[in-house]
This record gives sequence, structure tokens and C-alpha cells, in this order.
Amino acid sequence: MHELKQILCGIFSICLMGGPLTAQEPDHALRDRFLKGVSETQEIVDGLCFRAQVVLTGDYASLSDKMKADFKKLSHDPSKPNTTLFECAFRGPMCLEAGTQGNGISFVMAKNSEYAFRVERPTDDLPYSLTFVEQHGSSADTQRLVDEAEMRARVVPLATWYLFGKPLSHFVESPFFKLKSISYVESTDSELVRVEFDHDVEDPERKLERLSNAFIVCNAANHWALQEYGATLWQGAVYHATMQPGENVDGFPVAKHRTLMIPNVLDPASVRRNESTIDVLTKHVPREEFYLTHYGLPEPNFGESWLGTWGWYLIGGIGCIVVGVITIKWRNNRNESPEQRTLRSKNTRGTGELRRHFRGGGVDGT
Repeated sequence: MHELKQILCGIFSICLMGGPLTAQEPDHALRDRFLKGVSETQEIVDGLCFRAQVVLTGDYASLSDKMKADFKKLSHDPSKPNTTLFECAFRGPMCLEAGTQGNGISFVMAKNSEYAFRVERPTDDLPYSLTFVEQHGSSADTQRLVDEAEMRARVVPLATWYLFGKPLSHFVESPFFKLKSISYVESTDSELVRVEFDHDVEDPERKLERLSNAFIVCNAANHWALQEYGATLWQGAVYHATMQPGENVDGFPVAKHRTLMIPNVLDPASVRRNESTIDVLTKHVPREEFYLTHYGLPEPNFGESWLGTWGWYLIGGIGCIVVGVITIKWRNNRNESPEQRTLRSKNTRGTGELRRHFRGGGVDGT
């Protein structure tokens, strides 16, 4: 009995001294390390420079019998995935997205330190036409649209840092961020940390940022890069995403693959699945690509009247795009049988009806 008391006293003394039995940091120390690490990583992400190709594939992980019946009525095959391919480029705060619309028209949207713009062309052998240009800060509504477009360009290739359309630091540094718990996750090859939190935004204009039962799993040894996250959104949708880190850019692991699961709010048995594959093409993007002169157009002079040189380019560009769209549709209709035309019209109507089934989609820019 005396020996047992000595052993117990020894264990108690070791615990008080913070000896070998306290293998993990206390929660408050891990919390402080996490908060500091997020702030430091944001500075790295803000300065990244690279170009990537993104392939987005959307399908259904599961469908309820009702949803299957709805698809059948519309003669739509839900097993056929929708695939979108685009390129994006970043040079610090400047960003760019390039791709092809459903009507075959290619586009480039870009933002530099002075203004944002969009150019389009119906075919590669034609010059670019200007369809949008706006100086930063000239209009609150326009700036909001520009910011949303930038978010959509960044959220997938930077999926190891962005969640629900915002960088991790946006939530962590928010006054509405309520940390519920933080702890290490057992892992053999990474220093993973799980953070559970709520983000109780009351402003109805920011309801997309309202998160409950939210969590992230991040790698403390690799710039706190996200590997998993989830939350319940304002309308009840339960999002869950997993990321596979890929190539390092300036030390930060850009996402290689992301899987996002989105249950239907009104029909939880139906789950939308969005898969994203990201390939880094180059780690250098010339500054010129973020300016209009790179696309054969003059730089805007915002001090001139609206109908200055670039104003006429804008009017002419819109006219060229309209003519191009009409030409493409005319060519397609000439080669289309009456049966194909009827089916296309039915599917177009059906797609709009099905979209109403899924509310809250696109929070992550997908």
C-alpha cells in the first residue's frame, strides 16, 4: 500500500510540473498558435503568383425517388455530369479568369490595381471586344460584383485556404467568430488540428456568412492549410468539403483536388457533388496580362468623358459580341433537326425548374 501511494504521488507531481504526461499543448496555447498562424499565412496567400487550370465536374452523389421522377419527366439524365474548364491566374492582389461560355464565346475577366474589365471574342481568329470596364471604387454595387467575380476565381484553386467563399482569416478575425473547441487530431504524417466554431452574423445582407456547427481540419505544420471543413448554412443546408493538397507555390500548398457535398435543403436524400481538379501551369504570370493593352485594346482614361476612346470601344465591343452570338446560333440552328430543336427547348425549360430545387448552391463559387 505504501508503494502504491508513492507511485500515485509521483504521477501527481509530474502532472503539476508539466512533465511527459502533458504531450499536447494546452488549448489556450494551441489557440494562440492557430490565430497567429492564420494571420501569417494570409500574408503569404496575398502575395502568391501562379496560373492554374481548373476542371469542375458536377453530378449527384444520391437522388431521392421524387427527384429521379422529376428528372425523368424532363427527359434529363442525372447520371451525366456537367463539366466546366477554365484557367485562372494570380499575381498578388491582381487576378484573372479565362474560359469559354456555353455559347462558344471565349472571355477574359481581370482585375488589376486600378480597374476591372471583361473582354470577349466569338472565335480565336477575331480580336477581343471590350464588354465591361470599371475603375475601382466608382460604384459600390459594381465593386460588389467585381469582388464576387474575384472570389469565384480564387475559391477553387485556393481551396486549401478558402471556405464558403471567403479566406479562413475572414472568419477567424471576424467579431462574430466564436471558437467552441480546438484540439489535435491523431495523424501519422501531419500535424492536424480540428477547430470547431460558429459565425453568428445577424446582418441579413451577410447571411451567406452565417455558419453554425462549423468545423475545419487544417495542417498546423503546413501553413494551416485546410484539408476538410463543414457547416450548416443559414437556410439549413449542410456543406461538407475535403481537399487534397497539391503543388507548393511560394511554400503554400495549392489545392490539387476538392470534393464538395451539398444536400438539397428541401430533399436531404438528394445530394449534389462538385469535384474540382486543379493543375498549376506556371508559377510566373506577367503583369501585362492583367491590363487591356495585352488584349489589343487601349488603356482607359477615367478622367475623360464617358464617350472617350475606350467608351466607343465598349459600345463597339458589345455590338460585335451580339453579332457573333447571332451568327453562332444561326449556324447551329441550320444544322439542327426539328426533333433536336424541340428537345433542346424542353431541356432548357427543365434546367430552370431543377435549379429551384437546390437553394444555397454556389456559396463556394461553384
